Amino acid sequence: MSRQAANKKVVLIEMANKLQVFNLPHEHYCRALGACSCKQNEAKVMDRAPRTGKPVIKTIMMRVPKVLTVYPRTRTQPLPAAVLECPEVKSALNTNPRELRKLK
Repeated sequence: MSRQAANKKVVLIEMANKLQVFNLPHEHYCRALGACSCKQNEAKVMDRAPRTGKPVIKTIMMRVPKVLTVYPRTRTQPLPAAVLECPEVKSALNTNPRELRKLK
C-alpha cells in the first residue's frame, strides 16, 4: 500500500442490531498500514535449560494484534483504510452489505 493510500480513512456503519468484533491480524493490518501497531506484552513461559534439562522460566515478548469493535446502529470514527485488508472485515462487507457498510 502506498504512503498516500495508507493515509486514507474509512468509516464503517453497523446497520444491524448486533455488536461486531473484528480481529486485525498483524499479517494483514500492519502490512497494509506500513507500520506495526500491535501491542507488545511480556509473557513468562516454562522452558528447559539446554545443559541440565531443569525447568526454567523465560520471559518473551508477544505481539498482541488490535481489535475493532463496531457497536449496533453506529458509525465508527474514521479508521485507516488498512482495516479493509483484514479477512474478517472483508468477509463481513462482502457477505451481507445490509449489516456492515463502508462510507467512502
